[in-house]
Amino acid sequence: MPLGLLLSAVRWTLSRSAARALRVKLPTVDYGRLADQGTYAAFNGVVENHYRYYQYYANSLVALVVVVVVDRFTVHPNRPLWIHALCLAAAAVLFCGSRDALKKYCERMDSLLSPGSQLAKEVRNDQRVGTQEDSREAGSKEESSR
Repeated sequence: MPLGLLLSAVRWTLSRSAARALRVKLPTVDYGRLADQGTYAAFNGVVENHYRYYQYYANSLVALVVVVVVDRFTVHPNRPLWIHALCLAAAAVLFCGSRDALKKYCERMDSLLSPGSQLAKEVRNDQRVGTQEDSREAGSKEESSR
């Protein structure tokens, strides 16, 4: 567990710089909007569907780079280069995956929690409509069973 936390700290440090360098727009959020239950549920969905994947990809990338560097320069300096090339290819895939997941997370967070966000209003409206439709469906099922 301590190693995982260390990898997360390294990922966080590198990813902020990388996000700026790769022109990923970090979201401007108004956390006061999380008081609304529908917005909070949408926020959790964005975190689970995008940020968790970003954490996995980026932490795996950091761990892979550390393992390859340690293996190459201390443990097995004579290991065939094709193995390191394979690791480099895996690192490229993890990098692309982490960048894509972070970009999607930032876009969705910005549209959900930024000041003046239209998506947050739509989430609240959907929640109200869903509640009304659910109650209508329940009522129609009761009538049809009679």
